[in-house]
Amino acid sequence: MNTSPEETSNYKSEPRKLATIAKIEAIEDISFTNENGIEEIAQNIVKAKVRGWSVVTQRSNNFTPGSLCVYFEIDSVLPADNPEFAFLEKYKYRLRTIKLKGQISQGLILPISILEHLPNCPGKIEDLAGNLYFVPDKTPDVHIPIFEGHDFTETIGVVKYEPPIPANLRGQVKGLFPHFLRKTDEERIQNAEWLLEKYKGKEFYATEKLDGSSFTCYRKDGVFGVCSRNLELTETADNAYWQLARRLQIEEKMIELGLDNVCIQGEMIGPGIQKNRYGLKQVELYIFDAFDIETQEYTRPATGRVCMRDITELGIPWVEDVWDGILNFTLEEVLAMADGPSFLNPDVMREGIVFRPEDETRDPKFGRVSFKAISNAYLLKHGE
Repeated sequence: MNTSPEETSNYKSEPRKLATIAKIEAIEDISFTNENGIEEIAQNIVKAKVRGWSVVTQRSNNFTPGSLCVYFEIDSVLPADNPEFAFLEKYKYRLRTIKLKGQISQGLILPISILEHLPNCPGKIEDLAGNLYFVPDKTPDVHIPIFEGHDFTETIGVVKYEPPIPANLRGQVKGLFPHFLRKTDEERIQNAEWLLEKYKGKEFYATEKLDGSSFTCYRKDGVFGVCSRNLELTETADNAYWQLARRLQIEEKMIELGLDNVCIQGEMIGPGIQKNRYGLKQVELYIFDAFDIETQEYTRPATGRVCMRDITELGIPWVEDVWDGILNFTLEEVLAMADGPSFLNPDVMREGIVFRPEDETRDPKFGRVSFKAISNAYLLKHGE
């Protein structure tokens, strides 16, 4: 079921939309230098712009600016039982950032007629009074409108790629992620390019996005808890999340500082996590958020309730600021800013950056104003 932007949660904790109806913004030829050093125009492929994404597609698809397509984001794993996606078998049906004829391509676009060939939900597309609808064969009385932004992730059977979780990170599940907290989730700027125009001229800051595992801990009404990205975890001796919380003495320090009904969130990095790309000798935590459970609001260390200012006294470092100033960038400039060395290890390229306004802001259409730009160089290097 599609959710309009106005109905979206202020904290965007709903499942990621991986397969949506999108409009082709532009179609461009792809020029490249051949083996003889002569510049040519690719005959079989073109570049399409979809939202803020560049996608290489077959020229034979005959896409035109303004036409609708089904756009599959990177990190999507497409269903193997659909012969329409057989060409992705050698990639294990996963979409990654790739380069074709020197052009970066992120995602996959297909004609909306693909919706008529769904093994789990076959149907047909009907045009009624100029409006397109998908009509499932099994429920011919149901007409699902086809419009820009419509989410077909579940209907098509697309799932998000998740890397295998090491045993030390899985842990023993205590329950689902607590309802009184907010999951860590940032929208990619390519899906929200309009934010750059709406908030142009506002004071923003950008921090390094670390490539690790999301860590959340809280103290609510005197009870301390530790969570991974999606689950709350039971304390066990062999769980890396709890090991880190105990080594850093987070609960004891929160009690000492009077931090109750407070949550901190950060990135856990080091040995055994994402190939330890920063070359650390032990697991470390870098905070990127502090959350006030009472007011249900995020805060930077110097703002909010008095006790929230004490977050810095936990002795846990915050992610490094990369930039601060007036937001006045194009999409291309933001993506270029994502490239660069990591503050943790200058010999390693950073994964990207996260932008936020200096004053915590909630947009009526978007929710919390916070977006990420992932380095394309990083994605290409690590096959993401």
